[in-house]
Amino acid sequence: MRTIFLKQFRPKKHDQKISVYRFGSEYGGWEFADRDYLYDSTVISAGLGLDASFDVEFCSKYRATVFLLDPTPQSVSHFEEIRQKFGRKRSCGYLEGFNQPVESYELTKVFNSNFQLIPKAIWDKTGLVEFFSPSNPNHVSFSITNLQKTSESIMVPAISYPDLLHLIDKSADEIKLLKLDVEGAATEVLLSILSNGFRPKQILVEFEELFVYSLKNFKKLKVISKALLEAEYELVSTDYVANFIYEFTGDEE
Repeated sequence: MRTIFLKQFRPKKHDQKISVYRFGSEYGGWEFADRDYLYDSTVISAGLGLDASFDVEFCSKYRATVFLLDPTPQSVSHFEEIRQKFGRKRSCGYLEGFNQPVESYELTKVFNSNFQLIPKAIWDKTGLVEFFSPSNPNHVSFSITNLQKTSESIMVPAISYPDLLHLIDKSADEIKLLKLDVEGAATEVLLSILSNGFRPKQILVEFEELFVYSLKNFKKLKVISKALLEAEYELVSTDYVANFIYEFTGDEE
């Protein structure tokens, strides 16, 4: 049933093949559409966890400036370990699982100037929010929407997309790639972004709700899919599980 439902969201066929690359570890890697506009671009990557492999590789390959967002204490500590290694070569390969050693990151082209952490959660409004813990205490994937229906939580600062652009001093058209790995909050964030007229050139998003079979979750996906298409985004690729690549095809102002 799940597969049948997701096959409604088929990427549009193109006369020319789109190059879809994958960067990062087996756990933390992401696919994206290779485009010239990604070189020397600005990237917003929401949801760091304990695996920055995609972000590090993308930053290095495309000479991009990457702004990471994650208020989770373990993620903030992980970033601080990375920061201490800026400019250094990797000394080991990626490991299995969700926790990468900082020695596995090739950081020779990564510095304070192009790789920064904002210890806030991206949300549809700015302010303090309740961040619900994962059901497994060994995991670090906290959720604003309480995706895993737990009772424990912490209070963390959240920031809206417009306020985020102001904070990093970037115009909307400078954001060429937005990655959302935000544990069930992507729909609310994207609807807010679109309703405010912002159009990141490429959006990588994981809809974690789809890991749980639910008609409510599928209907939620249909709402955001429709909103993206009406905002002149095209579905470039999907793994038919939870990951989607969208690209803006409208005219940039």
